[in-house]
Amino acid sequence: MKKAEKEIKLLKDELQSTKIKAEDLEQKLYRSESDKRTTVERYHKQEEEWKKERDQLISRNNNIELELKEKILALEIFYWSTLMSTKCFSGEISSDDVDYHCRNFQYLELKLEKQRQEYEDLTSKYEMLEEEYVVTKAKLTMESEQVENDFILIKREYDQINGELRALRDTYNFRQDTWIKEKLQMQEKLRELEEKLSRSAGDASSTQRLRDIIEEKKRQMERTKEESNALQDQLSIAKREADDLRKKLEDFDKVSKVQRNMTVDTTELEKEVLRLRSCLSHGEKSHRAELAQLKMKFDQRLALMNEEIQTMQLQVDKFKRERDTFKEILDGAQKMMSELRADPSRKKDSASDIKRQREIEDTHQRLQEFHCQITNLEDELTEARMEASKVKTEYINEKSEWEIKVAELQTRINELEEDRIMSAGRSRIPGMKSRLEIAWQKEREDLTRIVSENSALAKDLRQTLFELQFDLLELRDAHAKLRTSCEKLKRDKEKVERDREQLHETIQNRHKKETEEEKKLLKLIDDVQKVRDLSPLVLGEYLTSESQKDTKSKDAPGGKVKNEFIEALRKINRTTEDLKKYHRLDLSADYDPMKRRTGEPSETKSSKKLQSYKRSQSLEQNQAISELEKQEVQQSKQVLTASPYAGIRGRSVTPGLLRERDSSIEDYRLSDFSTTSEIIPLTPETKKKKGIVGKLKQFTKSKSIEASGTADIIVGAGIQALAAGVGTTGSDLSLDSATSRNTEKEKKSVKDRLTGFFKKGSSSRNQRQTFVSAKEMYDFQAKMAVFIQYGCILSQLLM
Repeated sequence: MKKAEKEIKLLKDELQSTKIKAEDLEQKLYRSESDKRTTVERYHKQEEEWKKERDQLISRNNNIELELKEKILALEIFYWSTLMSTKCFSGEISSDDVDYHCRNFQYLELKLEKQRQEYEDLTSKYEMLEEEYVVTKAKLTMESEQVENDFILIKREYDQINGELRALRDTYNFRQDTWIKEKLQMQEKLRELEEKLSRSAGDASSTQRLRDIIEEKKRQMERTKEESNALQDQLSIAKREADDLRKKLEDFDKVSKVQRNMTVDTTELEKEVLRLRSCLSHGEKSHRAELAQLKMKFDQRLALMNEEIQTMQLQVDKFKRERDTFKEILDGAQKMMSELRADPSRKKDSASDIKRQREIEDTHQRLQEFHCQITNLEDELTEARMEASKVKTEYINEKSEWEIKVAELQTRINELEEDRIMSAGRSRIPGMKSRLEIAWQKEREDLTRIVSENSALAKDLRQTLFELQFDLLELRDAHAKLRTSCEKLKRDKEKVERDREQLHETIQNRHKKETEEEKKLLKLIDDVQKVRDLSPLVLGEYLTSESQKDTKSKDAPGGKVKNEFIEALRKINRTTEDLKKYHRLDLSADYDPMKRRTGEPSETKSSKKLQSYKRSQSLEQNQAISELEKQEVQQSKQVLTASPYAGIRGRSVTPGLLRERDSSIEDYRLSDFSTTSEIIPLTPETKKKKGIVGKLKQFTKSKSIEASGTADIIVGAGIQALAAGVGTTGSDLSLDSATSRNTEKEKKSVKDRLTGFFKKGSSSRNQRQTFVSAKEMYDFQAKMAVFIQYGCILSQLLM
């Protein structure tokens, strides 16, 4: 009973300790779960905060981009409006307004720069926040993984302890049930004994006798136990002696068998030993020969590989030098392209540009070919190195295998010698023990040598592995750098290709526009030539003499010639309008805000055209003339302001067109008007002259208009048409008197204006090879515009 109670106490203590452990584990589990929940919640909160911040930054970035675009558009609109206003009203804007607009533009530029700086700061901040977000996310994931691992470990321990606790509970319940059953049985036995005692209470002598019998039986049992223990000890001793005798008998049988066999099999063993020694010597010789052959073979291959590696390294160095030179050439070409892009005035002719572009493309192709060759040589070098390393490893493996085979054969020889010694007996062959020990010592030394070589080889392999890992890291870094540089070069290449395509498109468009403009100019020159041819027929050459000034219009030409003259003037007007539209479009497409200003167009000349008429006219005639004058001034103003030649500030023109125009204009300005020859008709020889240059030279070499009296005729016809238009108003003055008094002044003014168009330029022939300045270009274009305007006015007067 006491033992059972002790066991029950122990089990209760163990149960309490296990319960305490289980509670501790449950607390740890609950803590780990709570920590996990908090970390997950914190991770989710931080992730949501990062997402919100990222969305805010993205929205803010987009808003800033939109604001920047709107501001840029506003600046461009303001800039274009200011430039158009300065172009249209260049003579009316004061310097204060210009300074104000310049300051305003500088302020807007500073503001735009600040906005760009803020945008760059925000982008950098966004990138930093994104990096921090990635780092924190990685940390949180690592922490969550660690917490999950801890949770899994704790859960495993909890499950294990819970299983042990269940087993203890089951065992405790089972034992408690057994103890209760035993207790009940003992209680029943006690009741029975008590009943028996109560029954035999009166028989004390019988009970005493029974007790004595029980004590005697106990004593007998103790004696028998002692005797049985003594017998067991004797039996164990006898077993030991029998085992010893059996071992001795087995040893004796073995020795007798060995003695019987040694007398018979010693000759066979000696023969086998001799055979094995001869095999070993032959194997060593063949192994040495094979090793020598392999060494020579691999030495030759290694020498060849080293030579190939050296040649490849020399080729790689050569290709690197060539790559550096081509890089320098490419950098120079890119700098030249950027300079030409930044300053178009420094561009040469299109042929040189095309040649340079071809050279650049050739250099690009050669660079790509050299890059491919370098990569191929590097791949071959790596393959050769790998093959050399494979050959070295094969050599080392074969050498180690042969050494292992030799060691196995040596051990086999030593075992056979040992068996022979054991079979022959120690007394028969003296000195064999020392020989065997020498062989074992030699084998041991060989094994130690092999072990040391293997350890050295392992160290070398570890060193090579470490170097290979370091090289791998360097290769990864180099690969990343090469990838970034390759992407950058691809982007630059795409950008250059896009720029080149845009330049090709612009050049083609410019060539198309130039051809159209040349066609229109040729048409205009043909119309002007036609007008010049028809003007003597329309107005009459006989008006040049003083005797024919008073004649009437009876000898005037027919209506057909007059209609042709008017139609030619209309064509001139239409072509001039087309040129105006073309140049307006050209200005709107190719306007440069940094072009220089030109001088104000002179408007005072056209305002003085009809002042000589006012003195000899009536009031109504003066009013009509003033209206015509106003219309003329407005039209000349519109021509000079709306035409692209009035407000051009050094517009960038393609080299071919500028060169052709400059040469034609310079020839036009340098050529003298002939005062002796009449209009030269077109002949096949003159038709052979190419382009606008020949036609302008032919046009300038013909007889002057004022020399043939055409200017006087034009003025007289205009006055006659004006008199016919206002003759019904009841004027008392005659137009003949007006023309007679004002013909000289008008003749002089028209002559001065028309001869001013074609004044002789500089006499130096070196200027034919240079570009005409923008001022001379502007003067020529303004004079052409005024000449065309006078033609329009004459057409209106004749109509």
